[in-house]
Amino acid sequence: MMLNLDTRAWSSFRIKDLFEVSLADGDIKEKECELGNIPLVSSGETNNGIVTYTNGICLKPSTIIPGNKITVDMFGNAYFQPDEFYCVSHGRVNILTPRYPLTANHSLFICSLIKLEKYRFSYGRALYSKGIKELTIKLPTTESGSPDWEWIDSYMHSVYLSAPRSQNLSKNSKVDTTNWHEFQMDQIFTIETGKVKKQEQLEEGNEIFCLGAKKESNSIVMSCIRNESLISRGNAMIFICTGAGGVGYSNYMDQDFLGTSNIKIGYSEHLNKWVGQFLVTIFDLERKKYSYGRILTSRLATTKIKLPAIKMADGFYKPDWQFMENYIKSLPYGDCI
Repeated sequence: MMLNLDTRAWSSFRIKDLFEVSLADGDIKEKECELGNIPLVSSGETNNGIVTYTNGICLKPSTIIPGNKITVDMFGNAYFQPDEFYCVSHGRVNILTPRYPLTANHSLFICSLIKLEKYRFSYGRALYSKGIKELTIKLPTTESGSPDWEWIDSYMHSVYLSAPRSQNLSKNSKVDTTNWHEFQMDQIFTIETGKVKKQEQLEEGNEIFCLGAKKESNSIVMSCIRNESLISRGNAMIFICTGAGGVGYSNYMDQDFLGTSNIKIGYSEHLNKWVGQFLVTIFDLERKKYSYGRILTSRLATTKIKLPAIKMADGFYKPDWQFMENYIKSLPYGDCI
C-alpha cells in the first residue's frame, strides 16, 4: 500500500547542499563521435536525456563520468544516470554528484522534485549552474533536521510495489530481439501529411492543439480554434520530417489535432497508446540517419524498422502488436499511460 504523501512538515534544502554541481569537460558532440555502448547525455525531454551511445572516440573527447549521478539540463529536465556516461558541455547539462551515499530510489525521488520546478525555466529563463545550485526543494526531514533518506527509500519502494505489471513480463526481463523482423513503414501504417500549410490558417484559441516540427512538448506548436477542414484524427503516430533539429523525432497523439505540412501522420488499426509509446522508442533508434540536412519526407514510407514479429503459416511475418502493448504495460506505471 502506498504511503500517504503529506508534505506539510517537510523542510527546504538547496541543491548545492545536497550535491556537488559540475559540467562535463571537453566539448563532446553527438555527430562527432563513434558509436558504442556508453550513453551520451544532452538536453532533452525523452530517453533519460540520452541522444546516442558512443565508445568515447570523438573529435573533441571528454572524460567518462561515473554513474549514480543526476543530470539536469537548462530546461529543468532531471534524470538519474545509474551507469557511467558521457555528457555534452555545450548543452549546459549540470551533473549532480551526491554529497551523501544516495540510492537509486533517493535520486529518482529528487529528480521528480526538480522536474516540478520546470515551469520556472522556459521562455528564455534557462537553468544554468548557478541556478541549479541555488534551487530549493522540499524533503521529508528527521528530528535532527537532515533529509529523511530512510522515509524516501520506503516511499519509493511502495511506489514500485503498487505499480501494475503484466503477468507475462517480469520487472527485470530483457527484450530478446533475435526473432524480430524488419517492416517497411508503409507496410504497417497508412501515411498522411499534415493539412496546415500556412500559419495564417490558424486562429489562436484553446480548442485543439496544432502539431508541427517541434521535438519538445510532444510536437505541440500552439493551441488553436478548431478548423474542421484541417483536422487530423487522433490515435496516430506523428513523424517530424523537416525542420531545424527535429527531423527523425516521433510522438504518439491520442486526440484529434491540426498538423502542419512538415509532419507525416501514421495510422494503423492496431495502434493504441501503449503500442504508440513502444513505436516512439523504436523509431527513435532510426533518428541518427536523418542528420546533416537529410529530410525524412520522401524516405519515411520506405524506412524499415525492426519489430517483434509473428511468423505466419505462409512464411511471412506480421508485427506482434500484443507483445508491444504488454511490454509497455509491464513497465512501472505502464497501465497508467
